[in-house]
Amino acid sequence: MIRIASVLVALAGMLTGCSLHGLREQLAEPLKLAVLGGRVVPSQPLPRNTPLRVAAVSSDTAAPVLAHDVLLREAGEFELFLPAGRYQLLAFADLNNDGRATPDEPAARQEGLTLSVGEWRMDLVLRLEDAPPEEHPAVSTLHARQDTLAGAHAVLEDPRYGHDYALAMGYWNGAAFLREMGSNVHALQVFDPARIPVLFVYGARGDPQDWRYLIDQLDRKRFQPWFYYYPSGVPARITAPLLARKLASLQRQYDFDRLYVVAHSAGGLLVRHMLVESAPMPWLTRFISIATPWGGEPISAFGLRHSPVIVPAWEDLVPDGKFIAELYEKPLPPHVEHSLLYGQRSGWPLFLDDSDGSIPLSSLRDRRALSGAQRVEAFDETHRSILVSASVATRLNTLLQAP
Repeated sequence: MIRIASVLVALAGMLTGCSLHGLREQLAEPLKLAVLGGRVVPSQPLPRNTPLRVAAVSSDTAAPVLAHDVLLREAGEFELFLPAGRYQLLAFADLNNDGRATPDEPAARQEGLTLSVGEWRMDLVLRLEDAPPEEHPAVSTLHARQDTLAGAHAVLEDPRYGHDYALAMGYWNGAAFLREMGSNVHALQVFDPARIPVLFVYGARGDPQDWRYLIDQLDRKRFQPWFYYYPSGVPARITAPLLARKLASLQRQYDFDRLYVVAHSAGGLLVRHMLVESAPMPWLTRFISIATPWGGEPISAFGLRHSPVIVPAWEDLVPDGKFIAELYEKPLPPHVEHSLLYGQRSGWPLFLDDSDGSIPLSSLRDRRALSGAQRVEAFDETHRSILVSASVATRLNTLLQAP
């Protein structure tokens, strides 16, 4: 509860520096996007390490305007996040890595593409005969510098994966985050088929660096850590399908037969939503949730009623809301083993005795979540300290290594 209350206090300070209307529009923008996804592949083999670029150019303006572009380190899945409208789509193999489409670079083009809010798919095949006859005027300078292909390499210490960026962009400006970073699964090392991938998913107002301690304690002889980097202010109905597509793409690429997921706080809600709503993932066999508000956060309803602006992800946390109710309409897939971990720090003042200092115990131990869990374990920790607890790290390795 303290977390959303602190957000409401922070809003007062934020609104002195920007317009109320502007912030509302910024927060609502991710809900108005068309998500265009697909696969881009060359018709002929390309030199190693040839980057691929995909760009959407608005056709609703007098002059061509670049709406969004992405960079892929190799052939694979792409996603573009676009306002509803009409577009030209250009994909090309950037042979000289200069960010410009030229006549000697294989390409794919699509004209007259009309997109409305929702999910769209279009696969693209790059052919030399489809290269533009001259440099495309709207993509002479592309913005994308971040690899958005599933499994992109990351250095966890990079400030872009830290609290300030994840909060300012991922929580308060989800559309800008999606255009700059995508919504992606990142790897900390080259894939090793001998080690089981473990995906870490943070919660609301979280960031990948929340996992530094538990990742440092992970048994690297048996496991390889991945993390999902996504805008936590955006509802799970948008971010969970994006995660499902990234994981499916990685499984096709690496053909692993086991993947484990560890999620903190509202990240656990996102993962469960993905598991019950997405296509079957028989290779995702173990799910460990940590301090997840399975019954929601009561103060989220207060925020939706009284806050001058609304963070869309708050709707996922309303205890009697649609999202929480639908989360339990289907059970977890039978092949998924769920271990439910939570904290309850002893010695707190009386009014916090029934919580982890943030989430009510009644929500952490919601009976609907407990009924589908194979293990339920409590720790003498708060909502945040549970992520830097030696006993939790030891138990996590034990649960991951269980036969």
